[in-house]
Amino acid sequence: MRNIFLTLPAVALLLSFNLLHVQAQTNKQDDTNVPRFELDGQVYGLTSSKVSDSGAGGRFTYNLNQYFAIDTEVNASLYLDDEASGVNGAQVFAGVKVGRRFNDFGIFAKARPGFTTSFTRRTGPSFFDYERVTKPAFDVGAVLEYYPSRHTVVRFDASDVIISFGNDLIEEGRCPCPHRLGTTNNLQLSIGFGVRF
Repeated sequence: MRNIFLTLPAVALLLSFNLLHVQAQTNKQDDTNVPRFELDGQVYGLTSSKVSDSGAGGRFTYNLNQYFAIDTEVNASLYLDDEASGVNGAQVFAGVKVGRRFNDFGIFAKARPGFTTSFTRRTGPSFFDYERVTKPAFDVGAVLEYYPSRHTVVRFDASDVIISFGNDLIEEGRCPCPHRLGTTNNLQLSIGFGVRF
């Protein structure tokens, strides 16, 4: 599973560089047709055999040109039940998005380091000896964008979010039995809508 999520972005990245070479002879005004900024909201779900999470967030993208962008994202992990609801944790990523835009859609590869917090760590022998865990994470994946108009975008992301828990004893969700997760590869899917200006 991990190889698939690493291979797809690599192929998309190689194709985008090939398209850059082909487009080098075209009219330079293409870059002026791309809005410089994108501001999106999205919902996401993350899952693997060891970890699960879901929530909502926002994204800000700065388009350097037709092919390259600086891409940032902040998500809040949400919990909902009969007694209470609220924010359980967060994800923060910042990195690059590389690919190709066409008239109505674009396809990109992304690579964004960051961190995640939404789990608890056992710190002592007592049932109450826990603390929140913030761990480094790396988001690598593919992005498909649809442009209903010049100033709007619908974005679909498929990512491998790699989280390194090390040797910490982690309690995930409502499981009262902490265990060592090590490094996890987690499928994260998101869909969002944004404005471009």
